[in-house]
Amino acid sequence: MSRRFVLMSLAVLSAGCGSLGPSDDPGRRQLADQRQQWATAGIATYEYVVRNTCFCTLSGQDVRVTVVSGVVTARTVVETGEPVPAASTSSYRTIPALFDVIQDAFDRDAADVQVQYDFDYGFPAFVYIDYDPGKADEHFGWTVVSFTPGT
Repeated sequence: MSRRFVLMSLAVLSAGCGSLGPSDDPGRRQLADQRQQWATAGIATYEYVVRNTCFCTLSGQDVRVTVVSGVVTARTVVETGEPVPAASTSSYRTIPALFDVIQDAFDRDAADVQVQYDFDYGFPAFVYIDYDPGKADEHFGWTVVSFTPGT
């Protein structure tokens, strides 16, 4: 085998070993596909119950998020029926904003991003994000316990 052939073969093989670009990353591609599935469903009014996992006030508690015409109109702690305290409302978003949180994790090169999407509507039903495994208390996630589209 000639040296020239070996060098050319190595050049061809190494060309495919570059880092993945944003459109080639399977997680990013799946995020885009699922976001499109959600958008295609055209659901602007809905209610979902979510359980956040974080180092925060309502971690582990079910919260009902009500969205009307794309705007959050209520955030209610299921167990008590009380509204979510004002300081915690930003943790309870619209479904499109949940996609944005995942996008942000990819954009900021989080160390670990795990997502499971709802089969029927495409929204992120389970999410775990850890930006830096060496830091304590900065990872978070959520589980959507139930989802009801509005009429």
